[in-house]
Amino acid sequence: MGREGVTLAMNTRQPRATSSRSGQFTDDAAPLPEAVLAAMMGGLERRDFLRLAALAAGTASGLVGLARGAIAGPFTLGADDFPIPADKKFDPAWIASLTARGEATTYTAAAAELEYLGMPIGGICCGQVYLGGDGSLWHWDIFNLPQSSDWSHSSGPLYARPAKRTSPLEQGFAVRTRTADGTERMCTLNAAGFRDIEFKGQYPIGLVRYSDPQSPISVELEAYSPFCPLDEDLSGTPCTVMHYTVRNNAAAAVEVSIAGWLENKVCSHTPQDRAGVRRTQVLREQHGEAKALTLECAARARTVGEEASAPRRPDLPLVDFENGTYEGWEVTGTAFGTTPRNLADIAKHQGDLRAQGQWLVNSHETRGGEDVAAGDRHTGTLLGPMFVIERSYLCFRIGGGKHPGQTCVNLLVDGVVVRTATGHDSNVMRFDQFDVREFAGKTARLQIVDGWTGAWGNIGFDEAVQSDEPSKEPYDLLNAVDHGTMSLSVLESSGSTFGCAALLEGPRASACFAPMHEGTSVHESPLSKPGPVGCVGVTHRIEPGQSVTITFVIAWHFAN
Repeated sequence: MGREGVTLAMNTRQPRATSSRSGQFTDDAAPLPEAVLAAMMGGLERRDFLRLAALAAGTASGLVGLARGAIAGPFTLGADDFPIPADKKFDPAWIASLTARGEATTYTAAAAELEYLGMPIGGICCGQVYLGGDGSLWHWDIFNLPQSSDWSHSSGPLYARPAKRTSPLEQGFAVRTRTADGTERMCTLNAAGFRDIEFKGQYPIGLVRYSDPQSPISVELEAYSPFCPLDEDLSGTPCTVMHYTVRNNAAAAVEVSIAGWLENKVCSHTPQDRAGVRRTQVLREQHGEAKALTLECAARARTVGEEASAPRRPDLPLVDFENGTYEGWEVTGTAFGTTPRNLADIAKHQGDLRAQGQWLVNSHETRGGEDVAAGDRHTGTLLGPMFVIERSYLCFRIGGGKHPGQTCVNLLVDGVVVRTATGHDSNVMRFDQFDVREFAGKTARLQIVDGWTGAWGNIGFDEAVQSDEPSKEPYDLLNAVDHGTMSLSVLESSGSTFGCAALLEGPRASACFAPMHEGTSVHESPLSKPGPVGCVGVTHRIEPGQSVTITFVIAWHFAN
């Protein structure tokens, strides 16, 4: 604040207190003493100014931001006293108000207050899951993936533009009741299933109550993630606990089943059919005296020799240079020498080139004592023999400079370049491919070009194959960003548990209670397809006026 701003501010009468409801200030405070104003205008040492400012607090007891009764005075300070007194003379009633237990706010579906509720319930530093006002879980920021635009700061503060309550996966809970007269009723445990819902959030615990005049039961959900002050390990457990307490309000016994379902969303952003498969299974677990039925969601790499799910024709090799010659290829310039390069002769600074076999094309070469820059100044081309396109993809390994049209591999059809690929400024070759389905039956040639004389003026190439699948790039599934595990468990008690690794298509709530769970305890599907949705649940018989508590635990581990 400039000099004029200070003068204006300090000569304005200071408000003593403000009402938290009306926002109106009372105007019964005296102006600041002239000595303090002089200090603010410059001319006093910092220590002297602080002393005067502290003394002024006694007469200007209504400074902005202090509630009435929070501080009293005047204070008497010696020359060597710190300007904040040890005894601040707080009003005892005000102190008591800070620790007094208030009344929690209850939000209801009837008042349309549940839509924008989201209570963090995912474990500290374990990603984030929100508990919605109707007890459903949403957001699911646990996969190490970028946030959607709804959570971007550029769209404005979230309190002004609340994020939409969405979920990247299928997950939910449902309850089914059967009465003695054979009446059966199934409801999802959210706003779509119950008419009357109340939410009370007292972090770290969220309470949700469900009731409906048409239902013989009422349900209360207590949801939380482990939270233990001063214990970061327990508080950082990546799980959400859901306690459902079901009460029988009918005059006769009721059979109650609660089930939860969960989609296997592991490796959702690595949809490479050859990389691996999602595996979902139902397991019975025991930890000490605790027993649980668990739906485990994971992904695994394909084993050696394991075929893709879709039938395909055998690959057709084009070239691998393992004869140590350019036989059938037309060579121009000096970039590629007279023969392919042998790995034993490659300069050590190039590292592991990921070649197939011992021979490859590599124009990043130092000849006769040349340095690297001189080696890159060589240029030339290789033009391969003609072949007929008989598969969907042309797959190959490529490395070297990223200079389109200059350090590249071209596919020529009728003498015209129809596909091209460059290196990526690395000598280590990666797998790439051309989609050639539109040229099926046509005659083509491969051309390898090194026309760049500056930095990264080289190209690497090896092992070209025609295939019905894209590149055979070996994928490190275990180190994928979104590789991990998920699980949904129901703790076993006196009830009868049930589970299914892959539900039938259609409404998930109904499928959870379908009598088809036998023989579906394990399910696998390729990463290129949506993950399966499985379920676990439990059935209890509840007598009139009695209740039972059923506990589900959702857990995850995405460590990358």
